[in-house]
Amino acid sequence: MTTNIPGPAPLGDKLRIAFLGPFGTFTEQAVHQVAPAGAILMPMTSAPQAL
Repeated sequence: MTTNIPGPAPLGDKLRIAFLGPFGTFTEQAVHQVAPAGAILMPMTSAPQAL
């Protein structure tokens, strides 16, 4: 069963963070301000995809 309840990621899994991309934009810079070290950043082409 899969849930969408926020919580810590299971051990061994890296946090994936979607943002309105591409790489090199202000949104990537902003996500670096809040993303933990080692998080996987994923640029998206639209706001609905990023959410």
